[in-house]
Amino acid sequence: MTLPFVPPAGSSTPGFQPVSLRARLRADTRAAHDRLDALLSGADLSHRLGLAQFLHAQKHGFDCLALLSDPADPPQTAPVVTALRASLRADLDFLGLGRGEGDLVAADDQSGAPTKTAKKSSGQRNLLASAAVDYMVLGSGLGAAVLRKRWLRASDPSLHGAGGFLTAERSVDDWKALVTRLDSLPGTGAGADRAVADAARIFGFFSDGWEDFDRTKASEVAQTGIGLR
Repeated sequence: MTLPFVPPAGSSTPGFQPVSLRARLRADTRAAHDRLDALLSGADLSHRLGLAQFLHAQKHGFDCLALLSDPADPPQTAPVVTALRASLRADLDFLGLGRGEGDLVAADDQSGAPTKTAKKSSGQRNLLASAAVDYMVLGSGLGAAVLRKRWLRASDPSLHGAGGFLTAERSVDDWKALVTRLDSLPGTGAGADRAVADAARIFGFFSDGWEDFDRTKASEVAQTGIGLR
């Protein structure tokens, strides 16, 4: 979706109201957001297969965030990303899907480096605007609260051992503060364009992770019987 032309700040156009960065993020990332929602809505987190695919998609996306965070424009949520990646590794290890052929860490950093598949998904090494990263990380915490309820309905109690990511706290106050800041920032200009484009890319990272599961993990799941009971 492309917003109509917006006169510059300070315009004397009658009735003109400047578009905020938050408004543009919501409008211009709608297609990418809807694509991801459509994929995640099919995840049955009360069964092993659905939980495994969901967690794999999340790890793929957060690995891309770690790989492409801009040291010159560090996101406020960088420590949150680090903690969530650790939780995701532990959850996938619990399910027996921690380090498969499609999920190898980089040889130059064996301590939680982004995966090779994440590097492929992220494409060109264009670093991400911090506003886009924070928008995704803090905003996704709201959705995680809903998904957590699905996971708690699991008939297999052993799945509750893979809940580090879903039970991780993400500050609602930080989200509210971010919304206030984004509402105060202009939705036009090079900085806004970059943030919006990067946010759409980030949604794509998580969608790619969902589809990557089918390519790299489906046979492993079938062989080990995960999700078949």
